[in-house]
Amino acid sequence: MRVWVAFLSAGLSCGLYGQVYNRLLTFKASYTAVQLDQQNIVSGFNDTSEFHHFELVTQMPYLAYNHEVLLGNVLSVTGNIGWQYLNVFYDHKPFGTQFFALSLEPKLCVFQRKKFEYYFKLKAGVTVWTHKKDLVDGPTRRLFPDRVNLFTGITLAGMNLFLNDNWGINCELSILSPEMVSLGMCYRFWRGDLPKIQGEEEEEEKK
Repeated sequence: MRVWVAFLSAGLSCGLYGQVYNRLLTFKASYTAVQLDQQNIVSGFNDTSEFHHFELVTQMPYLAYNHEVLLGNVLSVTGNIGWQYLNVFYDHKPFGTQFFALSLEPKLCVFQRKKFEYYFKLKAGVTVWTHKKDLVDGPTRRLFPDRVNLFTGITLAGMNLFLNDNWGINCELSILSPEMVSLGMCYRFWRGDLPKIQGEEEEEEKK
């Protein structure tokens, strides 16, 4: 509890140094735990099966879009939608193994300057798979994820390095979620009426 209070206090004390914005859009590519799992499943199955064979032909990175809404100086919430395609064949027949992911991610910014942010995130979401599990028998089906799966995860280290007032580079390290290591571009902006600068209202009234 004391750690989170310290993080919150640090974020409140340094939040004033950042560019004024209340929206952050991120486009990123990730290396996922799913890729490791699929590699292990295919390798393990092929090592023990005499008559059937899996082949992992293509591994695309996980591609995602994040839309973040700031709730205050240090707290925000992010909506994430992502997709990854892993081209798997079973006995020379397309098996698929692509999946879609949706998640909601509360975020705590613990260090912020005009061109740099460091943060943590919680992740809660769902993955939807489109693989053709009817091609394989019961025991083999259990090796692969169900059609719909829930997950929770944590971003242990997230960073935004801004190149100017709007554009920046994003990178994250996460566990227990589809994404493990992510790299992408982010864009920040203010949506709605800009907040009044302290003392500005009094000057306008004098005029």
